[in-house]
Amino acid sequence: MKRKILIILILLFTLLSPPFAQELKIGNLLLNNDFEVIKTSPQKDNFYLKIFTSLIYLMEDNIKEAWNFWKSAIKQKPTSQWHEVIGLLGSDIWESLSIFDELNTLLKDNSNLSSYLEYLYWKTLLSKNQIEEAESFSNLKGFVKDFMFIGPFENVGNSGFYKEFPPEKEISLNKIYKGKTGLEIRWFKPEERSKNGYISLYNIIYPNQWATAYAMVYF
Repeated sequence: MKRKILIILILLFTLLSPPFAQELKIGNLLLNNDFEVIKTSPQKDNFYLKIFTSLIYLMEDNIKEAWNFWKSAIKQKPTSQWHEVIGLLGSDIWESLSIFDELNTLLKDNSNLSSYLEYLYWKTLLSKNQIEEAESFSNLKGFVKDFMFIGPFENVGNSGFYKEFPPEKEISLNKIYKGKTGLEIRWFKPEERSKNGYISLYNIIYPNQWATAYAMVYF
């Protein structure tokens, strides 16, 4: 992940104003992995600098400081697509900070958010067990929910990811295929859908041990 962040930092560098970039000699700092000058820059109101600094802290595994700078950037430009970048790069760790209370304050009165921030706000509602509000918000924003599924296919030793089962070769909703252990399977839509938007494959695909399944949606 750190190499990905470094590449993104270089791309972000191109968006910073030339005088600002020259003043901090960002090109040299990137080459030398020396980010202290950037982290202590007095130009704290520069949106891209906040994103830049957040990514640096994320690369250094300083998640708390990464969140502090990202939070400040959210306040400044909640519609920026750079929130998608930071959010996805840290998607497996943001929730460990218990940021949902802060996110609720940051986002609840803002109707114009980037896609990833909309997702985080929805997660915030779920974390507070506000299921009805979460469902209304997801409907308002057009979250994709009406999936169809097919499975199980074999997945011996996690090999299913590398195999081409019939759904990768054709989409035939009425066709019956031979699945795991010789089961006859076809595309189906779950009879009930949870209001929180989650669908557990463990509950709708059986046998569910060492199995491969597919999900499909038209939008």
